Amino acid sequence: MKEEFVTFLNKGEKIIGALHVPERTPASAIIFCHGFTGNRIESRRLFVHAARELCRRGFIALRFDFRGSGESEGLFESMTISEEIGDLTAAVDWLHDRKE
Repeated sequence: MKEEFVTFLNKGEKIIGALHVPERTPASAIIFCHGFTGNRIESRRLFVHAARELCRRGFIALRFDFRGSGESEGLFESMTISEEIGDLTAAVDWLHDRKE
């Protein structure tokens, strides 16, 4: 299993994430989306533990901070549901282009 910090862009702003890759690829992927005021780690490292377990079971897992949250660029005040959907779309597109 491999874990790496990753970045991708949406509307020119950097989105920070963590990618968990299992031993065997290609593999199906799961993308974690945090809630309002959350981040890619979540309370008590919930998303970290869940992503690692899913990876052990053969899934790719991507955890990312929406723009304006966590370590991603952008202003929290400017984020809307539509903007978050845009970030998720950017995450799906970025992940789709990876060889894993």
